[in-house]
Amino acid sequence: METVTDTDTDKHTNTKQHGYVSTSLRWDPIAVNAVLVIFRTTGNVKILIIITCNKDKRTVPNMYILNLGVNDIFHLTVLFSEAWVNIIFD
Repeated sequence: METVTDTDTDKHTNTKQHGYVSTSLRWDPIAVNAVLVIFRTTGNVKILIIITCNKDKRTVPNMYILNLGVNDIFHLTVLFSEAWVNIIFD
């Protein structure tokens, strides 16, 4: 397994710190976030479909839940995509 050596100076003690980070560990946050985005998006799309297709489900509390689902999908597509770009190119 390939390792990357990271040397930083501690601001408080002014000493060198050597940390060894595996290159495979750098991609784990992307995989975890991808799985979370997939599950959250499918759950919110299911809520959207259920509330919009059933007239009995169109109540005021369900409209608030629908609004939260739409905002969550917007949040996932805009903000997480920006975070992924920062993680990949950082």
